[in-house]
Amino acid sequence: MQAYTYHLAKGIVPSDLIENDQVHTNIVYSTTMASGTHEITTEQAYSNSEIAHQCPLSGGVGVYSARTLFDLLSPGEYYDDEAICLAAGLFYRKAHPEFKIENNIIVYPNPATNNINIRAKFPVLNGLCIIYDLMGKPIVKTNLKSNRSLFSLDISKFNNAVYQIKIYDGSSLIYNYKLIIVK
Repeated sequence: MQAYTYHLAKGIVPSDLIENDQVHTNIVYSTTMASGTHEITTEQAYSNSEIAHQCPLSGGVGVYSARTLFDLLSPGEYYDDEAICLAAGLFYRKAHPEFKIENNIIVYPNPATNNINIRAKFPVLNGLCIIYDLMGKPIVKTNLKSNRSLFSLDISKFNNAVYQIKIYDGSSLIYNYKLIIVK
């Protein structure tokens, strides 16, 4: 049965990236896991790693198959699909913005284009908002010290990217999350 499955997969001529990824992972699976071998070759590991680190929007379900196989060599590998897809110039915008509520703070919209809003459940007395680029360099520092619970920040000059937003109350970190900017 395994030889038959491998032979069928070898006969498929992929027409795009999604089909190519799926054919490749099917072949690796057929020659390893399906045949009882729980080890993959260096060549298979390298090609699976390339597929595993693709954006699933462009690479299809083969990306997830490759991640499963690659987990044999690198258990617990983390894939940040939002960042991977954004780096590839792809973004899936949801109908409803994603909210991250932490310590009664909400930052929205996320993904954002020109402005973000920071809403606190209670008025902020001694706050500071810092937005960092992916290298950890602070891009913007804004005081949130006006005894208000809603703040708006202009991010229109930011490039499309994933940023880290941290909000402090005094010296305590009260919010830490990624902020995606897409225009």
